[in-house]
Amino acid sequence: MHSVVYVKMVLSRALAAISLVSVAAATPLQLQDRAASPCAQVALAAGAQPVNVMPTVDAKLAYDCITSVPLHKSAALKLLDSVKPYFKWQSTTAWLKNPPKEYVDKIQSPVDVWGGLSQIENKVQSGQYANEFEVSMAIGSG
Repeated sequence: MHSVVYVKMVLSRALAAISLVSVAAATPLQLQDRAASPCAQVALAAGAQPVNVMPTVDAKLAYDCITSVPLHKSAALKLLDSVKPYFKWQSTTAWLKNPPKEYVDKIQSPVDVWGGLSQIENKVQSGQYANEFEVSMAIGSG
């Protein structure tokens, strides 16, 4: 049992390190030294931690890393197009937009799924998002 837990911890640590390294490698380092970039610092800090613990880094450094990933408009627009079939499959979008009063009183305010996706798409096309993180947050907070 303990060896299974240890293997899971090692694998999760390896996956976390690979994820951090891939973000660091994908980040443009225009006039910066590679070691000075926030994502490179995250990768180095995570790699320097013991194998048997989940790596952690300073929140500001992690935020600086994740917000340094540039927005690729074409990829963001493809992502938005790819989620539309799943939302079309969701049969409650009309009710979410115009829910009964009791639903609004007890559960949540109205949500216009299609209008929200359209707003996000328009902002991507017009360059209103600074990075990938902002688009992801907009999609997640819908």
